[in-house]
Amino acid sequence: MNLNPHKMRSHHIVRLYSSAATKATTAAPQQPPPPPLNPSSLQYTTPILSTYSTRLASHTSSIKSPRWTYKGPPNTAWRHAAILIPLCTAHGKPSILFTMRSSKLRRHGGEVSFPGGAVDPGDKDVIATALRETHEEILIPPDHVTVLGQFHPLPDRTHSILIHPILSHIHTPHSLVPESMPFNPTEVEEVFCVSLEELLGMQTETEHLRGGKRLVRNWNVGEKRIWGLTAWVLEAVLRVVVAPGGVSEEWREAWRAERGISND
Repeated sequence: MNLNPHKMRSHHIVRLYSSAATKATTAAPQQPPPPPLNPSSLQYTTPILSTYSTRLASHTSSIKSPRWTYKGPPNTAWRHAAILIPLCTAHGKPSILFTMRSSKLRRHGGEVSFPGGAVDPGDKDVIATALRETHEEILIPPDHVTVLGQFHPLPDRTHSILIHPILSHIHTPHSLVPESMPFNPTEVEEVFCVSLEELLGMQTETEHLRGGKRLVRNWNVGEKRIWGLTAWVLEAVLRVVVAPGGVSEEWREAWRAERGISND
């Protein structure tokens, strides 16, 4: 993700992803949460992807007054960027795709991220930005991507760039093999995927995001660490879209036992 954004003028309020910290726009009755998920039975079927899209749209439309608000005076010049959150099937399992940024990049070099970058003047909208940047970084053409929706934008660590997360599904005739996927070496060092089973089953750590009060989970995948803004977005995808009812404790205990992982 190359953040050298095209400036766009807006008076923006950035809505963040803490459901406990938001209020519904109407007094509509609360819907019961879905039952706990058994990730081992999950596949990215058309009905499932449609459900994801509906959940995301419902989530973003329900947020009225976030707990944390970043806003500037009228005519504040924000810079804008977009990232693509690519759901995909890799090695036969429903997964999420990540990139490792080139260690030679000046900003965030060597960090795990989602593909994405700055809005260009010729981009129609932030969705077009995310699709263009994904094609440039990991050579996946836009016609292989189905956009499922977008989260509200959130600020980078400098509070000067609004980043728009776009949820998507990569559809290919065959399961992806990330180890053999081509990529642009000037921006990307590695492409890898993590299955939903791993993301929902593994133990995670928490840290205070940007030194503030908000706790965000971190995922350690081998020697790779998913943290910071990428982890913040990933947590929202799992909590809001994939498993709003949580996961089955029976499944989690069995999954960890198979791998010799303590449930403590």
